[in-house]
Amino acid sequence: MTLPVAVALPAKPASASSAPNHPAGAAPVASVTPLVLPAECGSVNVTTSHAVIICRPVPDSVIDKLFVAGPSIIISLIALGLSAYAVYYNKQKDARVREQSIQDDFWLRKIVSPASIEPFVKLSSEVIAELPDVTDPTFSEDGAKTWYGQHHTTLLRLKPGFKTLELLSVGLLAQVEAELESFEDELATYVGAVRMHSKNGGVVPVRAATVARLTDIRQTLLGLVLKHQVNLGKNGPNA
Repeated sequence: MTLPVAVALPAKPASASSAPNHPAGAAPVASVTPLVLPAECGSVNVTTSHAVIICRPVPDSVIDKLFVAGPSIIISLIALGLSAYAVYYNKQKDARVREQSIQDDFWLRKIVSPASIEPFVKLSSEVIAELPDVTDPTFSEDGAKTWYGQHHTTLLRLKPGFKTLELLSVGLLAQVEAELESFEDELATYVGAVRMHSKNGGVVPVRAATVARLTDIRQTLLGLVLKHQVNLGKNGPNA
């Protein structure tokens, strides 16, 4: 803002060549050069020795104010936005951590796993290791039948325990149940072929191929549970 200004300008003396004739004894009168004043300045008070110019204050324009204060305003808005985002991010992160703690540390580790996953890992390991082999000298059709009956019954008893996965995710339960069915079908198909070969001869069932398929099914099932655990920390609730 421009402050009032008072300017004293000396009066311009008249030159000797252009001075008019004055009567004898009269004092000469100084001439004053006309001034072109800016719009904000008022009238001129002229005396024989000086001129005084009075100018009113000129307010700064909005553009000038923004030019001066603009960078500070922008920086403040950016800082405010970053602070709001940090608060939101921390709240979401805390929610994910709480959900992961509830689902992973409590439900999965203390409820679901002891009721289903751990018994299945134990049973599947026994099945894969003890799978009957018709080329084994100690093999018998009755022994294979008894062995299958025992392990198949145990597998059926494990299925209700997997229902606890529904507490974590309905989609996860459906996927795991599909893998359990595949494991059961693969085992039944192989043992049926073994017993058929024992009674009627023919093509010898390949034990190694069945062991590989049973192992893959087990890994897929466990991988589904692992994927759910990992997603808990990334996507939060209902992952």
